[in-house]
Amino acid sequence: MTDDPDLPRAHTRLRGWVALVLPAVAWFVYEIGLAAALRLSCTVVGLGLGATWGGLSLLICGAGYFLGRSARGGRPAAHWLERVAVWSAGLFALAIAFQTAATLLVPPCAR
Repeated sequence: MTDDPDLPRAHTRLRGWVALVLPAVAWFVYEIGLAAALRLSCTVVGLGLGATWGGLSLLICGAGYFLGRSARGGRPAAHWLERVAVWSAGLFALAIAFQTAATLLVPPCAR
């Protein structure tokens, strides 16, 4: 193992990018996955799949938030990336929360 001084900086930079991408991927998988589940069998979503999947997606957004908060880079670009990652985690968590509430309120087989 080498003692590379740039390794902690690269790790922090990677952490910021993961924090930025993770909530968006969680929302995308939630959206596409529920659409596929509704197409196959609409009753499955109403039996708790939507709420469970939404809760897990919210946890993933929370992980992205904490990764963004803990990634402290020294450069202004890294600091900006951390702020955007925290805001995007909140934005995607809000979208997932509204969609999860919709799966609980609206009957899944209503057309």
